[in-house]
Amino acid sequence: MSIQLIYTLLYLAGYFIIIKLSELLYHKFTVEAEITRKLAHILGSLSSLSLLYFFDSHWYVLAISFIFFLILLISKRNTIFKSIDNIQRESIGSILMPISIYVSFLTAELFSESLYFILPVMILGISDPIACLVGTGFKDPKQIRILDCDIPKTYIGSLAFFLTTFILTTSAYLTSNLPGYYIIAAGLIFAIILTLVEIISVKGVDNLTLPIFSMVLIWSVQHYL
Repeated sequence: MSIQLIYTLLYLAGYFIIIKLSELLYHKFTVEAEITRKLAHILGSLSSLSLLYFFDSHWYVLAISFIFFLILLISKRNTIFKSIDNIQRESIGSILMPISIYVSFLTAELFSESLYFILPVMILGISDPIACLVGTGFKDPKQIRILDCDIPKTYIGSLAFFLTTFILTTSAYLTSNLPGYYIIAAGLIFAIILTLVEIISVKGVDNLTLPIFSMVLIWSVQHYL
């Protein structure tokens, strides 16, 4: 058995442990599904960052992502994992997350640039949950209104997303050769555009749109900034 295959099995087991931890918190400690769902989201995203250092081919990551896509899809249709799917709102975010992780990994491999994987996954795993938790935690009743339509996002949640994304982006570019003012400019561009993307991406679609737009912005900064 190759070492890459062993890593694949270990990652599958690790992601399953994250789900079981969420289930334990939900069923035994009666933690709300919105909280356990976000916990699984954060742990799953951030633990995925290490994929870049253990796999030298996207095919193994594809296998991991595809297996968990099927597991989460079946769970959603049958509400098997209540800690993830038993929420009041309609969301397909859980089944989109494995897709986003694979696409980001594949893009990083194609461009031979780890930033295409690291930054999108960090924004997915940190900015997005913080926006949700802050928005619901402060119980801000003011929903964002665009073109006479109420968007199920709060102003304070979007502000939290903006600030977190700015910090993550500027931190990621600190290791680059860009001058300081370029790094600040990149941070603002990412924060503004991705905040708008997060606002209009409803029903969990931001789990896919955020990484995609992040990768487009990374490419744009490298070629035009």
